[in-house]
Amino acid sequence: MSTSYNSRLIDKLYQENDALKATRIVDEMIEIGEAIFVYPIYSAYKKFKNTSYSHYFISDLTELASKEETKKEAEIIIKELLEEQDIDSAHIYYLVEFCIKNKYNVANFQRQAEINFLADLSDEYIDRYELESYLSYFLLFEIFEKYENEIVSLFEKDEVDREVSETALSFLLKFNPKKYLQYYYDNFASIKDKKSEIIFTKEILGWTGRIIELIKAKILAEGSEMAQEIVKAKIKKDEEKKIAIKEENQNTINIKFSNTDVVIEIAQLREKINTVCEGNDLFKFPLLNISEILMKQTKQAENENEIIGRSMELREIVWGINKNVSNHGYLKEEAEKIIPGIQEYGSINNLNLYLISKGFKVDNNLLGLRSLIKVLSKLAHPQESKADLIKALKEVDLYKFYEKEKWQELHKEMLILYKNFLTKLTELLEQNR
Repeated sequence: MSTSYNSRLIDKLYQENDALKATRIVDEMIEIGEAIFVYPIYSAYKKFKNTSYSHYFISDLTELASKEETKKEAEIIIKELLEEQDIDSAHIYYLVEFCIKNKYNVANFQRQAEINFLADLSDEYIDRYELESYLSYFLLFEIFEKYENEIVSLFEKDEVDREVSETALSFLLKFNPKKYLQYYYDNFASIKDKKSEIIFTKEILGWTGRIIELIKAKILAEGSEMAQEIVKAKIKKDEEKKIAIKEENQNTINIKFSNTDVVIEIAQLREKINTVCEGNDLFKFPLLNISEILMKQTKQAENENEIIGRSMELREIVWGINKNVSNHGYLKEEAEKIIPGIQEYGSINNLNLYLISKGFKVDNNLLGLRSLIKVLSKLAHPQESKADLIKALKEVDLYKFYEKEKWQELHKEMLILYKNFLTKLTELLEQNR
């Protein structure tokens, strides 16, 4: 824009005596956005300060403070305005926004902002947007606590506009979520059958945690019919979403991987074994460690390198047995009589000894688990002894897959061997409950 045009625009603003028309000229200046307009707009504000349009000029100045080319000059002016002794209530809203955005505050303005906030409350004149600005300001400059009672009242009063109550609650939870979630759990009766009960119910459904579950249970037990229906609808929706996600994930897995059925059976058996053991006085602990790599077994091995990797992972899963099984009580000499040639107390040997110590009848192959471990160990290190690997594979009738390089079939058959062990272990445990 030319200098001459800008000069004429400034001259036009100086000569204008109608406040509304002056705001329209300023609109054009804001659109051009040059620093030369900042002080003329400030002069217009002072000229029309006592009119009903004065807040437009404040709004324009705060907008200029957000633009890089006019920021410096506009900030100087706004900081002067914040020091004025009698700031118009219509201007405070815009100045609050400036303080929040720029993290700038002065005692003079804070005092007037607090007075104006309380005045708006007493006159019952405050809307959602103004309240949000005030409470954001109070939070930022750490004076929120001073007005907690007033904000609680805004939330709980039936006469207050719903959006104002919603805003009040959201800020109480921003300020101290632990305090107010617990407070309304303990004092649920104070909002029951009121508008605030429904607002609170809808708000907490977006939260998670133990206290939220307790609040939901309280609403279902003690809440109004409408509040109960809201909670029930959310629970139903969440369950439907979980089922849909589970089905989608399952379908995706089934499409991509053909080991899925065996891995799912393995996961179910492992979970069942842990449940049985936790409830059995002979154990009182989950037998099998949780494995985050089990689902990686759904992807079939496509070559020899991958079968080595899958074997190493599966061996880690199989070895993942609770350390509590080491409390079998057998000394080394006694253990050698039970497991001839035992060299170390690894997880498999400890499991074997623990089961026997509790009266379970198991052979030294431990329901086929030792044969599987031997295969997995040899496959994980095929370079050590090809003959030993072949022997281990032949013992479980898997060499035919290895010999013909049918890696997918070999991988799945190893998983089936593990599943068979888990099935036998489950049967054994259930017989001795």
